[in-house]
Amino acid sequence: MKRISIFLMIMIIFFSVHSMNAYAYEEDSYYVNRMGVHFTESEYNDLLERFGIGFVATVSNKLAEEALQNKEMILLTEPIPILINDNPAPIYYYPCSLGNIESKNYDDFYVCANYTENSSNSKYYFELYIEWNPLYISRMEKYFDILAMRWDSNFVVESYTGEQFNGISVVNYSNNGKNSKRAANGAGISMNVMDDTSELLRMSTTLIGHYTSKTLTTINMTYVHAYKKVTLEQSQSYKFSPTVNGQVLQFDNSTIKSYYQTPVPIYKTFTPRYIV
Repeated sequence: MKRISIFLMIMIIFFSVHSMNAYAYEEDSYYVNRMGVHFTESEYNDLLERFGIGFVATVSNKLAEEALQNKEMILLTEPIPILINDNPAPIYYYPCSLGNIESKNYDDFYVCANYTENSSNSKYYFELYIEWNPLYISRMEKYFDILAMRWDSNFVVESYTGEQFNGISVVNYSNNGKNSKRAANGAGISMNVMDDTSELLRMSTTLIGHYTSKTLTTINMTYVHAYKKVTLEQSQSYKFSPTVNGQVLQFDNSTIKSYYQTPVPIYKTFTPRYIV
C-alpha cells in the first residue's frame, strides 16, 4: 500500500511539473514568457517565426501546446486581446507571420509588412509592424526610432499614422504631428521608446492612399533603431532616398547616421489594380 502511495505521489508531481510549461522542463528553458510558459530554443524559434514575438511573449500554456502540435494553425488577422495576470488593460499581439510583403526575424526584433487593396474605394493600405524580442528589451537603448515609407509619383497620400505600445501605455502619432515628417515622396515617424518599456514593445505605422495610374510601382519601408542618444530634431534630419529599392532614408550627415543601426530594407514592386 505504501509503495502504491509513493508511486501515485511521484506521478502527481511529474504531471504537475509537466503541466506548468508547454514542453520544456525548467532546466532546459531558453525563454519564459509573461504567463510563465517555458520554451526550448527550438520551440521559441518555431513560434516566433510563425506568429511573431507578441504571441510568444503572451501566449498561454494551452495555446502554446496547440500551436506547437499543429503546424497548420494560423491566427486571425485582427489583434487579439490577452489579459496578463488579470490586468484590466489587455495586451494585444498581431500575427506578424502573415505579412504579405515581409515577415522576418532580425534577432533583436521581428518585422512584419502588409498591404491591402480595397476594390470599393480604390484605397491602398500599407502597414509596418515592429515587435521587439523580450530577451533584448531590458538592455535596449530607448531613444528616437524611425519608421518610414517612400513611394513613387503615381501614389497620392491620404494619411500616415503610427502607434507605440509597450503593454502599459499607448502612444498614437497623428498624420501631421511634431513627430511626423512628410515629403512629396515619403513620410516618417520618430518614436521615442517609452522609459517604462520592459517586456513588450510594438511599433507600427499605417500609410493610406490611392494610385493614379496602373503602372509598375514600388513601395519602400524601413525601420531604424537608435542606439545612441538622439534628439527629435536630429532624428528628423534626413531626406527620402529616391534611388534603390528597399532604401528609404538618407541622413543629412555621417554623425547622425552613426547614431542608428543599419536600416531594415523592405519593398514591394507591383502594378496597382485600382486607380482614382
